[in-house]
Amino acid sequence: VAYGAVSVAITFANKIVLSVYAFKFELSLLLAQLLLGTALLVGMFATKMCPMPPLTRANFLRSASLSFWFFIYVISGLGSLRSLSVPTWSAMRRLTAIFILATDYLLDNKAAPL
Repeated sequence: VAYGAVSVAITFANKIVLSVYAFKFELSLLLAQLLLGTALLVGMFATKMCPMPPLTRANFLRSASLSFWFFIYVISGLGSLRSLSVPTWSAMRRLTAIFILATDYLLDNKAAPL
């Protein structure tokens, strides 16, 4: 429930900042959000609210490509949010999962888990 509430809140906040206030610097907005998220994670690690995973070379290499593609996903989402309505943007964003499932099936012959 909390994840859904935060997701909806940040979508509307981004839409207001990008469209109503005509903010042109999506990367600055993304940087501010990532810094806030990082600060919250560091605070949670410091207070032992959640365990910090070991920082190894293998963990770094495994998460580096995922981080890169997530960054591209977020940048493209912020860019499209400026010009689309929130319902249209949300519907298109959710269709990404269908594209990924179809691609997995066609390229790797993997069926979606039920």
